[in-house]
Amino acid sequence: SDALMTVLSPDRQATWAPSFIVTLSPTAKHWAQLDFIQNSMIQRGVDAGTPSKFSSRDLVTTGGLFVHGRLLDDPVVDQAFFDAFWGVTQVTTVRFRLANADNALDQYHTRDMRGTVVTIDRYDELTGTTVSEFTGKVSSSALGEGWIEFEAVAPDLSIFEQQLPAGDPVTVTTFPKAVDVGATIPAIFGNVVAHPCPYVNDDTGTNQYDYLIGRGALTVTAVYRRGGDNTLHLVAGSEYTVETTRYSGLTTLRFTNRQVDFGNAFYPILADVTGLSAERNFARAVKTLLSDATYGLGQTVNTASFDAAEAALPAQLVCDGSLTAPRAANEVLRDLMLVRGMRLGLNSAGAWTLTVDTEQADVRLTIQDGTGDGERNLLAVTAPRRHRSFQDAIKTYTLRFRWDARLGEYRLKVSRAVHGGFGRDIVLDHPFLRDVDAADRVIHYLAQREIWGGETVEVDVTQEARKAAPGERVTLTYAPLGYASQAMEVRGARKGLDRIGLALGVWSANFYTYTAGFLPTDPTVPTPSQPPTAPAAPTLSATGTYQATDGMTRAF
Repeated sequence: SDALMTVLSPDRQATWAPSFIVTLSPTAKHWAQLDFIQNSMIQRGVDAGTPSKFSSRDLVTTGGLFVHGRLLDDPVVDQAFFDAFWGVTQVTTVRFRLANADNALDQYHTRDMRGTVVTIDRYDELTGTTVSEFTGKVSSSALGEGWIEFEAVAPDLSIFEQQLPAGDPVTVTTFPKAVDVGATIPAIFGNVVAHPCPYVNDDTGTNQYDYLIGRGALTVTAVYRRGGDNTLHLVAGSEYTVETTRYSGLTTLRFTNRQVDFGNAFYPILADVTGLSAERNFARAVKTLLSDATYGLGQTVNTASFDAAEAALPAQLVCDGSLTAPRAANEVLRDLMLVRGMRLGLNSAGAWTLTVDTEQADVRLTIQDGTGDGERNLLAVTAPRRHRSFQDAIKTYTLRFRWDARLGEYRLKVSRAVHGGFGRDIVLDHPFLRDVDAADRVIHYLAQREIWGGETVEVDVTQEARKAAPGERVTLTYAPLGYASQAMEVRGARKGLDRIGLALGVWSANFYTYTAGFLPTDPTVPTPSQPPTAPAAPTLSATGTYQATDGMTRAF
């Protein structure tokens, strides 16, 4: 069983006096163009003293903060928290309008505050309780007569349209004598085999020939030449040195013999690489790609959240893969997060958080409207018990893994039957899975979620559900639909001021159990042929030497 995550105790209260509080928090200056002349661009922000906290009426919070009564309509926060089967983060969009007859808020539009952080809190005046409902960024604004309207999104997924790894590729600025100009500087997570190495220094004058392994201080366990028939030839350790300081922040190989064949064509060089052990944790890999300012997205992350996510992942789920060509960040993060239903979010400080789908011992909320004792907080069933249609159901899950860059294909696959007789066969490719046990655990988890968690229902609940969070457990009792203390989990929420709409899915402890399936075997990869014996020392010439396939060193 996975590590347990303890949720907060149920939020019980006899009477409520809720209000929404909207806070605009511009944290940085923005460029604004004063006229149509480009050089008139100056850096501007909202002036100090401009109102930033708004509600439907003037109020003073328990902490003594004054909130302006400018909110014309109570916003509805509609959150599709996550798709538990795919680990995809959904976008929440909120629109709200503020009274602006005195033009006090004009600057939020005229000075272009797109990107400003917005928080929406539910504040209960009776108890002084504040519950964070939404943290996002202004995506657009509209200034009308007597009002200003904002649309905000959370999270801002536009950043995930960028390519990873970020940063410059191989250039002649960093590598003046590079052959593979334009090649991606690899980012390696965990352990990879037969990793292709860009040729970045062809210095025949000094007989120094460098191949790029990747970013960071990495350990090289084997090096290969690839022959014309696509076979790999193991290179003796005496022929090269591994260097982690010659090029800042990079690991490279240095040969003193030029790696060419009889036709003077360069041998492709590949290597087995062991990365940092911590980076084999999928949550750590997500954190690195989000936060690294050199080859990641340069985002702010909540360290405590990611530390907790790392600890929550089963130790057997190990991340082994590399980024050797640009890919959209959303595709890369999707691969990393789907292994255990990980979900990204933003906290009130605008920092990214990460949660992992783990078995929970505590129940956030009991939802009921039936016979027996207890509070009755179920206002309505808004959508019936429902299984997904058989056209959308999954018949068989197959996961292809252990990517072989030399062959350009996945070497292994694992499968799980889900539904018999109907549904679609789903094939997933995962470039960050090499370990057979890890891959089997992932496909088993996905199949168990589909088998045991396919039924859904939607309900409206009282304010008791105001703190409902992604993936939290609830129980549902409703006799007309046959629910009696049924274990459910929150899949989505529509939070208005007077009621909370919850999308619930059946929850089962079977999500987190594991039974090994058929585990495929793979011969040692790669299987190199015996290389020719390298010379004891290179022969230098004014124009350089090369290593021929017969093991001899020849001038050219």
